[in-house]
Amino acid sequence: MKIKSYILIAVICFVFTNLQIAFAGQPVVGSITQLFGEVKLSRDGNVKDASENQEIRLNDLIETGEDSFTKIVFTDNTSIEVSSDSSLEVNEFVYNPSERKSKFSIIKGTIKSEISKIKNTNSTVEFQTRNAVAGVKGTVLYINANDDFFGVRVGRIYVSGLHAGSKRVYVSGGYYTTVVNGVPIVPRVMTQAMLRQFDNMFDYRRYLPSEVNDVIRKTPFNLKKPKLFK
Repeated sequence: MKIKSYILIAVICFVFTNLQIAFAGQPVVGSITQLFGEVKLSRDGNVKDASENQEIRLNDLIETGEDSFTKIVFTDNTSIEVSSDSSLEVNEFVYNPSERKSKFSIIKGTIKSEISKIKNTNSTVEFQTRNAVAGVKGTVLYINANDDFFGVRVGRIYVSGLHAGSKRVYVSGGYYTTVVNGVPIVPRVMTQAMLRQFDNMFDYRRYLPSEVNDVIRKTPFNLKKPKLFK
């Protein structure tokens, strides 16, 4: 009789533990640190308004509306800023002392990401658009998914088309590539006009509501120089 009781208790504990895991959902991989305008979060088929300090989990889809902006900081200190009318999905995220492996899909729009280089760690960070994928280590980069544009401010990335056999193109700081007919072009220099355009796009103050004090809006924007990763 006692054996049956022990078995029953063990079964109940097993079921309860698995229910806890199921209800816990996907692991938390980061959080929203800035948010302006309309930002939607899709998770497990449900769509809701995102909020500042919102936890971001694996497989979440983040979408910004017109004149909207959000910044996400992940547990490995990777930051991704999502500009207006853009969509970002977290496809994969693993981070521990021996490994960092993450993959993001940019479905539409433009993002800026800053990825710090981690020493003594097997690291793979990828961003995918509809036609190409970029591999990143320690980098500050811009990606426009609508045009398959990959621009590097600091560091170095590789870009390759998604079709089998596509060759990698390596892009260093100050250069960009785009994808034509499934193939990345030879990197070209990012002009000062292009850099200013991105600086303006990711200056959060442009998304502030009109009632905010004009003094704040007119304050000169001192662009923080990207940290040079060694």
